[in-house]
Amino acid sequence: MIRNPVGGPGAQIPIPTVANLRDLGGWPTRDGAVTRHGVLFRSASLDRLVGADVETFARFRIAQIFDLRTRAEREAEPDVVPAGTTYRILDILQDSTRPAPADLLDRLDDAAAITEALGEGRGTQLHRERYRELVTLPSARECYRQFLTEASSVGSLPIVFHCATGADRTGWGAALLLLIAGVAEDDVMAEYLLTNEQLPAPTDAIERFSAAGGDPALLEPVTRVRPEYLQASIAAARNTYGSFDLYLVHGLGIDRETLASLRSVLVDRS
Repeated sequence: MIRNPVGGPGAQIPIPTVANLRDLGGWPTRDGAVTRHGVLFRSASLDRLVGADVETFARFRIAQIFDLRTRAEREAEPDVVPAGTTYRILDILQDSTRPAPADLLDRLDDAAAITEALGEGRGTQLHRERYRELVTLPSARECYRQFLTEASSVGSLPIVFHCATGADRTGWGAALLLLIAGVAEDDVMAEYLLTNEQLPAPTDAIERFSAAGGDPALLEPVTRVRPEYLQASIAAARNTYGSFDLYLVHGLGIDRETLASLRSVLVDRS
């Protein structure tokens, strides 16, 4: 197996100002190969990239940054884009009528409203519904189509893709890539759940909500990832289109040539 310079598959890349940053390389495929290092990276937003970390980040020679956030999120915390890197916007949730993740955090001082929104299991249900939207929303289908198409071209790489925390929209994007590469679903889930280890707990939000009289446990379903969330997206793809492969073809409009190119980019057989 090709080794990640910072560790094994899923190892966090230690750039302090970029949370939840890791390479999708090193994961075994079902046919005995391994996903390629150094071509696709996932992270949280890049708005805090400063100082020496800019130089460290530049060593990855990122060709493109794909920002999956909403307009409000981008305007509130704009990415720092290194010189020579192309910045692309793919607003996954543009067509959603549900509150964006950032909207919830903006209301933490209103403990009663947040309790009403998230209490009695509603937070978990809200997040499951959000993950189904990652499959069904027209904006999500179009944005993931563009993302996968760009990722299939060697000339577009390396790529960093991210949302606000690198958990949900980014998590489904990473799962798509790994499933296309032929990584077993259990390993795809393991990669997804690494976010709980690599994303710092939102202590400011928890303290703010607690100070307003809220129960911090209510925030857990919407600030951490859970297996049932990714499973909701996978199930939505299969139930809506008949299979994951048919979702790629009919839901995202990815043709056979693009899928073949993607697998060539993603998988190292040396």
